[in-house]
Amino acid sequence: MTGLANRTRMQEFLEGKLKAVPTLARPLVMLSIDLDRFKPVNDLLGHAAGDDVLNQVSRRLQGCLRGDDLVARIGGDEFMLVVAGVSSPLEVEGLCRRLIDCIEQPFYICEHEVFISASIGIAMAPADATLAEELLRYADIALYEAKEGGRNTWRFYAGDMNARIIERRQLEAICARRSSTVNCAWISSRATALKASAWPVPRPWCVGSTQGAGCWAPTYSSPSPRKPADPAVEQLGAARGLPDGRRLA
Repeated sequence: MTGLANRTRMQEFLEGKLKAVPTLARPLVMLSIDLDRFKPVNDLLGHAAGDDVLNQVSRRLQGCLRGDDLVARIGGDEFMLVVAGVSSPLEVEGLCRRLIDCIEQPFYICEHEVFISASIGIAMAPADATLAEELLRYADIALYEAKEGGRNTWRFYAGDMNARIIERRQLEAICARRSSTVNCAWISSRATALKASAWPVPRPWCVGSTQGAGCWAPTYSSPSPRKPADPAVEQLGAARGLPDGRRLA
């Protein structure tokens, strides 16, 4: 539809670039891009309007790159860019800013003015990985962090990102296993208040719910004035101990 390379073509192109052995001074950059606020376009204006936006986004992305770089659409509103010849992280950040700026320009679809944006995850060879599959995975992990950070931004891959994602998924799984008996609610205001007060809770951690109870997360330690609450818990929502230390089945 967009005329861009698909996932297979992108992987072949990426592997060919990696064979040229990029260096720290001249790295190969992998950008994973996901459009923000795109779903309402399909929902409100229809899939034909959504396709029109995707076509225009494709042209805008291509306009930000040089001829020997690659833009691929790998499904839905997800794009991958393979960029060579950059010399520093600052240059990568400048490219990300241009990409987001061009996507944020209004689209005129069916007599409507449409605004969307984008989040970008960045992985670089050889600093982060030298294999195509790893580079793709790390760029996706960085994209996840960009979306968690508020969208409309970019993140470079860092080694601790994967561990944070695993922690969040563990907490989500714990809550899901108990969802039949507890209506778990992620209430960030409670987490903010807890962090601000550094309230010592000697009981096991529980994800807060509207009833003041929640899902017990036995692998996470209790906070104290000397030890702040676990960031993964705070990002998912409130975390608090039951007054009597009960565990929910």
